[in-house]
Amino acid sequence: SITSSMISLEGRNYAILKSLPVSPKKILMAKVYTSSLLTIPVFILGDVIMFIKLKIGVLDCVFLILLTILMPLVSHFLGLIMNLKFPKLEFENPTEVVKQSMSSFLSVTIGMTLIILISIIVMKMINMNFSSLCIFISMISFFTIVDFILYQYLMKKGVTIYNNLTT
Repeated sequence: SITSSMISLEGRNYAILKSLPVSPKKILMAKVYTSSLLTIPVFILGDVIMFIKLKIGVLDCVFLILLTILMPLVSHFLGLIMNLKFPKLEFENPTEVVKQSMSSFLSVTIGMTLIILISIIVMKMINMNFSSLCIFISMISFFTIVDFILYQYLMKKGVTIYNNLTT
């Protein structure tokens, strides 16, 4: 997710961003929206192609679209939270921020770990003969809860951290 370096890339211009007459909540959510705008439409296009090619049922299509929206949000929220906790506002080259920052490393590591754990859980559910409806509902519930928790954290503690950042 590109949110893991969005705050850091402001770098020396961070003071200008803070002086804008826009609330920190709107600035942080704009970064999540931007990242979502870049990823989610591509994922949905892939979903539509998969639906057509595999002739997936309508209910399954709806659940898959919901998951396509909810799953990347976890990555976007986590990336922004990690970047607020481990900003790299001083850098020589923007490549340092994107490829060599703690926030990027942690975001990728946490994201991969989450994907592996979810894959293991889903495989176990399939082996235990859970219905696809049950798997979809549990996954949608899980991601909705995680997204809600991360959003609340970002809107409360994230805003405080954002306000206290200095270059």
